[in-house]
Amino acid sequence: DITSRTVQLNWTLPPASVSHTVRWRAMGTTDWSTATSVTGQRYVVTGLTAGTTYEYQLQANCLNNRQSDFTELSSAAR
Repeated sequence: DITSRTVQLNWTLPPASVSHTVRWRAMGTTDWSTATSVTGQRYVVTGLTAGTTYEYQLQANCLNNRQSDFTELSSAAR
């Protein structure tokens, strides 16, 4: 779901995950913004700039301090 300055990211929970790390950046940049220990199946990214395309990735945080690889890049335009 997209509004002018936010985007809601939704996903299906992997069976062994206890939380997630969500990261995003403006396309073409190298600096990620990150939210850690996200629980549930959605996260709302705020403070985005209109007219900018953003890339998103998700990582599952599992038991015993293990993490999945980050997902492939997804993108959405603001």
